[in-house]
Amino acid sequence: GFADRIYATDTGARIWRFDIANGQPRGSLVAGGVFASLGAADMSTPTIADARRFYSVPDAAIVRNRGSNPYLVIVVGSGYRGHPLNMNIQDRLYMVKDTSPFAVLTQAQYNTVMSTPSYVTDSQLVNITDNLTATVLTADKGWKLELRDGTSTWIGEKALSAANIFNNRIFFTTYIPTQSV
Repeated sequence: GFADRIYATDTGARIWRFDIANGQPRGSLVAGGVFASLGAADMSTPTIADARRFYSVPDAAIVRNRGSNPYLVIVVGSGYRGHPLNMNIQDRLYMVKDTSPFAVLTQAQYNTVMSTPSYVTDSQLVNITDNLTATVLTADKGWKLELRDGTSTWIGEKALSAANIFNNRIFFTTYIPTQSV
């Protein structure tokens, strides 16, 4: 009946994971760090196209496939809510796997993850944009769906609200700014 995990996002396109060790003293009750960095926040030489931002809360669901260990999927879409007409940032919808859904990490373990870094990055995800029925293997860290048209042209499409998982499906809305004539 107690919360034991929190996922949060920030405007640097990072997903944070926090473990709650119920019953522990205040100093060790919560430990956490960056779980995935999917935009420019942790890049050494980012471009404007990489300046993705998360404004919505992520949604999570547990996946239990027969014959494999359960894992959590976290979904979130990027979009620059403060500038909805921006057409330079290459926004995406993400699904990232947490393959350790029941492990509670200490802050020292999170600090190791942050310094390595071993968090998930955009380049590690399977790109399903041109093949929505692509197979995402158990070993894959997740997938990304680029919000662009069918001709590989970025048109400023962005997610400005939360994605939701329901009945093994992801529901999300996007916004495409109109182009002046």
